Amino acid sequence: MKVQWQVTRRKIRGLFRARAFESDETLAEALKKPDLELGPPPPRAARPGRMNAGGISVFYGANSEHVALAEIRPPGGMRVAVAHFELLQNLKLLDVEALQSVLVRGSYFDASFLERLERAKFLEHLSHRITAPVMPSDEPFDYLATQAIADYLATKIGLDGIIYPSAQGRRGRNFTLFHHAAKVAPIELPARTEISVSLSNYLDDGFEVDYSVWEEVQPVSEPIPPLQDSFGMPLVPSIPLPVDADFRTPTLRIDVNSIKIHHVQSVSVKTQSYNVRRYRSERRDRYVG
Repeated sequence: MKVQWQVTRRKIRGLFRARAFESDETLAEALKKPDLELGPPPPRAARPGRMNAGGISVFYGANSEHVALAEIRPPGGMRVAVAHFELLQNLKLLDVEALQSVLVRGSYFDASFLERLERAKFLEHLSHRITAPVMPSDEPFDYLATQAIADYLATKIGLDGIIYPSAQGRRGRNFTLFHHAAKVAPIELPARTEISVSLSNYLDDGFEVDYSVWEEVQPVSEPIPPLQDSFGMPLVPSIPLPVDADFRTPTLRIDVNSIKIHHVQSVSVKTQSYNVRRYRSERRDRYVG
């Protein structure tokens, strides 16, 4: 059976991504460079996840601000930055939920029917494996199966990412963009721009929360004439490429005006409860004939 992957054709305007912060210093640095700090981590800082091995950077996002916030499960007292990322290209995304309803028609007298049925069951099992909630006790090796699947979809099938239901947000959708489709376009700033961040503002009755970012641009000056050699030809300096040079095409752009800081005051849990029944009886020896 040749698998016909269900590639979504939905119009997705953008994705939301959240990151939690424990200190003012790290939050301030993130607000200075949100394209770097609120997007996927650099490869050297990418920890293993459900869809990526350690050192492989991917984009984990959601279809709404609420789902993105719920997915990282922040404890009380944390501050969480949530930003909206615009999609710059049309992407091929696999809707994993569609795999749960793969229908195989045929007859048990058909020699190939059982094989096709087994593959359909495998796809159904695969979808449940990918959409299963991430548990605190999960170890990195628990992700090996889904990491291998993600690598296969990216390199062999040519997909850019997957969509799967959120276990944290009702009717929410999670998105994973594979490494080749997870680059965020850098924020365009004039050369030598100085950026400063304020997290609070002082009023007569004390400090109040106030997140502000200032971009101080240097005034335009006369251009410096290029250096020339003895023949009057311009000298072109040799600029070595950085070790972590990234030649991928950007697929995302952060909307800096969409960034919100959520102060987590409390966490509510929605459950369905069941009573536990306990029984006691007198043990009786059974007669063995």
